[in-house]
Amino acid sequence: MAGRPIPEHVLLMAETILEALDSAGLGMTITADKDGQLERIYANQTLAELLGYSADEIGDVPPMIQFPPDEVERTQEMLRAWRAGEPLPSFYRTRILSRSGEEIPVDVGLATTEWDGNKATVAFVRDAREQLRMAEQLDASETRFRALVDLAPDAVVVAVGERIRYANSAALNVFRLETAEDMIGRSLLEFVEPSEEETSVARERLARTGAGEKLVPREYRALRSDGSTFPFEISSMPIAWQGEAAVLGIGRDLTERRRSEAELIQADRMASVGLLAAGVAHEINNPLTYTLLHLSKLRRMLPDLVPAGDARSEVDRLLLQAIEGGDRVAGIVRDLLAFVRGNDGGANTRDVVGVLESALKLAHTAIDSRAVVVRKIEPT
Repeated sequence: MAGRPIPEHVLLMAETILEALDSAGLGMTITADKDGQLERIYANQTLAELLGYSADEIGDVPPMIQFPPDEVERTQEMLRAWRAGEPLPSFYRTRILSRSGEEIPVDVGLATTEWDGNKATVAFVRDAREQLRMAEQLDASETRFRALVDLAPDAVVVAVGERIRYANSAALNVFRLETAEDMIGRSLLEFVEPSEEETSVARERLARTGAGEKLVPREYRALRSDGSTFPFEISSMPIAWQGEAAVLGIGRDLTERRRSEAELIQADRMASVGLLAAGVAHEINNPLTYTLLHLSKLRRMLPDLVPAGDARSEVDRLLLQAIEGGDRVAGIVRDLLAFVRGNDGGANTRDVVGVLESALKLAHTAIDSRAVVVRKIEPT
C-alpha cells in the first residue's frame, strides 16, 4: 500500500466513517505489529476522551492500552497467539485503565488487516459502563419483582414462547408442585387439560399475547400434577423478560368460587321455596280457620240436630277427630311460617324445646317411616 496514491473519494469516505464513529460514541484504534513492536497508526477522538486524553495527546500514549493487572496476562496471551498465526476473538469484554487510573469496562470488537506489509489490528471500543448499569438495574428490578410476586396470592408465571421461565409460590401450590424446578422449562400447555379444544385455544391465545395483543381473561380446565383438573382463570399480558419478548400470566383457582356460587344458587332456591311455602301456608290458613270455626259451631249445635243415642255419639266423635285434624294442620302451618320467617337479625329469646318440637312435627312424615325419634330433653 506504501507509495500508492489514495483516491480523493476514498479519503472523503474514510473521513465520513471516522466522523460517524465519533458521533456514535465508538472508539477506534489501528495498531500495526512491526518487527515484534506495536505501533499505533491511528486513534480517534472518542477513544482519546475515554482514556482521558486529548486528540493531540493520544499519539504519545503507548500503543498497548493499559489494562488492570488481572487483564494484562489475558491480553498478552491473545497477542502471542495472534503473532503465532491464530485468529483474534472478534468480540470480547474487558477493562481498561484511564489516565486517572479508573477501571472502565469496555466491549472490544477486533478485525485484522495489513499496514505497509505488516500485520495490523483494528479495534472498536465501546464504553460498557452504561450497559452494565442498566443490567444491574434490570437485575435489581427482577429481584424486586420476584420478591413482590412471590407474596401474591394468585399464581404468576412468565413464559418465553411456550416455555415457563418463572413461577411464583402460589403457582406451585395451585399445581401441587414442590419446587420451581418442577415447573420452569416446561411448556405451559402441559398444565392445560389435554383436550384438543383447550390446547388449541391456549396455544392460539399464547401466540397472540406474545405478539403484543391484549386479550380478555379466559377460563380453562387446568391440570394438576396429580392428574386432577379444576377451573382456572388466566389473565395475560406481553412483557420483556431478560431482554426477550415474554408473556406474564396471572391465574386464579376458581374451585372455591364455583362452590360458593353453587351454595348461593342453592340458598336462592331455598329462599324461593320459603316464599312459596309462606304463600301456600297463608292460602291454607284462611280456609282452615273457617273450617275449624264451622266444625266447632257444628259440634255445639249437635244436641239440637241429632237425637241422643249412638248416632249422636258417632257424629260427635267424627267432629272431634275432624277438629283435632284441623288443629294439627293449623299447627303445621304455624311451624312452617315460623320456619320461613326465621330471625329478623335482632337478639331475642327462643323456646328451644318448642323449636325442636316444631322441627320434628315438620319432619315427622319423612322420619316416621325410616326411624324412631327418642326425645330426651333435660330441664334447664
